[in-house]
Amino acid sequence: MTSAVLPERVVVAARGGLCGGLAVMLRFFMQVKNHFGYLVFLDGSGHAEVKKTEYLAEFDRERNFFIMDYANPRAAFAGRIEGRIMTKPELESALRAYKLFERTWAYPPHYREKLEKALSLLDNGQAGVSTMSIDVRLIPDSPP
Repeated sequence: MTSAVLPERVVVAARGGLCGGLAVMLRFFMQVKNHFGYLVFLDGSGHAEVKKTEYLAEFDRERNFFIMDYANPRAAFAGRIEGRIMTKPELESALRAYKLFERTWAYPPHYREKLEKALSLLDNGQAGVSTMSIDVRLIPDSPP
């Protein structure tokens, strides 16, 4: 199996509504086993960025914890990443999971607060999600 090269950075941009604080789930497609998900939160201008070192560290933790469910992303990446705004039920589920696992899983700083903010934006109808589009750009490694 030949894997695609994982991008050095993934850049997300939202267009068409109030974006700051919304949660976007990035799905990294794998050739075998389960795909990986990575959650980013949009800044005030509707952008987010994640570096390869960040998402791979999280994928490695997940893979080591759920050993039978995930392949090594370095060897199984299919070359495709999609992003979509998380829905209210998904955010509620993420908050429940956070409460269950906060003592045993290392979450990023302010994770709960960011989930709550994203949920409140959807609850209050402030986001205009139905008119938004999400663009995901894969930035490759720089040439040596």
